[in-house]
Amino acid sequence: MSGCDKLATLKCTCKEEYKLCDWHMKKHSAVVGCYYKSFDKATLMLAIKDKLNALDNLSTETIQLASRMIIEINSYLKKNLAYIKKRKNQMYNFISENKNEQVDNIVSWAKSLEPLNRNRSDFICCMENLLYIDQNSLSELIDIKKLKNKIEELESIYGGAKNTIKKQEEELIKYKEMHENKLNEIKEIEKKYSEEVKQYEANLQSKQNSLDQACIRIKKLESDIANIKIEEAKKFQNLRLKFVYPSIGNF
Repeated sequence: MSGCDKLATLKCTCKEEYKLCDWHMKKHSAVVGCYYKSFDKATLMLAIKDKLNALDNLSTETIQLASRMIIEINSYLKKNLAYIKKRKNQMYNFISENKNEQVDNIVSWAKSLEPLNRNRSDFICCMENLLYIDQNSLSELIDIKKLKNKIEELESIYGGAKNTIKKQEEELIKYKEMHENKLNEIKEIEKKYSEEVKQYEANLQSKQNSLDQACIRIKKLESDIANIKIEEAKKFQNLRLKFVYPSIGNF
């Protein structure tokens, strides 16, 4: 029975032929009213051994997997130590050649790595996925994986939204530039129109002044002509009188 760590030694007469320990079988029989009997010891031990073999195989495979992972870790460790040794030799050479800048670069590189401060959560999660076999742990891992997938999905959505916003911002910048260009064009047109209007107004004023002066000259000419006519009329009148009165005196 699931959750019971006692050995199942009895089999009931139910259709399912439940195999339970003594205590659970008696409890089951009392509830459903079935009968039960003991297993054959030899068959039982063979079945137990067969079942245990599956667990033994699981243990062996788990150990093999852990060993392979340890081998991989040791391989990377050896590679890292070999590379560090190579960098040490480089530093010795740089120091002997007074290449202080190269020495400082190696020191800065070594300090910047900080392996103990690296994020180990991905590695731990990977080990859990590979090594954990406990059902509760597997359930937790599945939940974690689902959560990670959800996070990745949200990050993908966020990335898409971010790209969309970026494109819209770029389009907005373009529209702003177009708007600014149109405003500048309008200002240029207004400036040009304003200058033309001022020029037309100046020309109109000049023509108006010329017209006013012409009117004044015309009025003066009319006045001069009128005065000349008056003078001519007076002269004509005097001349007429001059011719008329002498002839009367002779009579």
